[in-house]
Amino acid sequence: MLRNSLSVDKVFNILSKRYSKRNGGYTRVLKAGFRYGDSSPMAIIEFVERDINAKGLIDKERVKEELKQQDQNNQELKSQVSEKELDTKTKSDNKKEVKSKDNTLEKESKKIK
Repeated sequence: MLRNSLSVDKVFNILSKRYSKRNGGYTRVLKAGFRYGDSSPMAIIEFVERDINAKGLIDKERVKEELKQQDQNNQELKSQVSEKELDTKTKSDNKKEVKSKDNTLEKESKKIK
């Protein structure tokens, strides 16, 4: 029973043309194990001949956009990490300089006494 008008249109317009030369065996049934809870058997039903180019055209575009976003996010994170590393290096360098200044001041004060 198809209640969705888009599905009905697809069956009668697209799929009927694709399977017009087949005498039968339009679908494949794959066992998918048992459902958790009531242990009823589950299966995946799919069409035998698929149009690979039609499947996932929108998904391919979505995946490309997601990859671009991930690349941009990775670049932003790398720049933030490199800025933090520079900040910590300069802070540690500044601390060393301060320590060396204190050490020289202490040495000078000891000489005066």
